[in-house]
Amino acid sequence: MEMKENTVLLSTSAYNSIKSENTKFMLFMDRLFESAELRSDYSGIDFNVRQLEELIHLCYPDRYKKKLASLRGQQTKMSAKKLEWEKKDENK
Repeated sequence: MEMKENTVLLSTSAYNSIKSENTKFMLFMDRLFESAELRSDYSGIDFNVRQLEELIHLCYPDRYKKKLASLRGQQTKMSAKKLEWEKKDENK
């Protein structure tokens, strides 16, 4: 009997899911590097932050929306606490 090392069996749907995610990620990276520029001191690469945000929103819309909602929730809580502190200071 032949010994098979490092062999993984996947269903077709699992393989297609992995392949789809890999393809999406490679397209994301390709587009990101298309807009990359050399730093002014030649020490590395600079990326356009706005374009990065747009790519994340395009490629991973559910994760983007979830994170945006989370950050907005945090901001709302912080703003409410700030108003509360300001009212306490006014009452003193």
